[in-house]
Amino acid sequence: MINVFIIDDHPIMVDGLTEAFKDKKDGINIAGFAYSAKQALKKLRNTPADAIILDLALPGVSGVELCTAIKSLFPEKKIVVLTGESDILMLKNVWINGADAILSKYCGKYEIKDTIEKVLENRRIIDNDIRHYFEEAMQNN
Repeated sequence: MINVFIIDDHPIMVDGLTEAFKDKKDGINIAGFAYSAKQALKKLRNTPADAIILDLALPGVSGVELCTAIKSLFPEKKIVVLTGESDILMLKNVWINGADAILSKYCGKYEIKDTIEKVLENRRIIDNDIRHYFEEAMQNN
């Protein structure tokens, strides 16, 4: 069973992901969630998360800053950014700062599951919906 922690400031996203994986038939267990960076850092200390689903647009601290902090404090945890963000600089920065995957919020349950499994095999993934933003950002490096 893969333990996943969700960080998103929208309860509907947390509820939707929790509902999608509630039966655990996919080998995914939602082990916890947080609606803010502060809450996430506190909860992650006591949560057996293998992977983290992280939104980039958070109140107070950006998802990029939070990604950097999580990788510093919990280097073994894999981070899957799940975002609706198209800001090229933000996508580039989260990738450079250690995100293991970047997925569009337009993806489905099985793409999330597949991506989590791949990052746990130490692969890095960029969703095709995001790839063109990412490639443009890297060309402007």
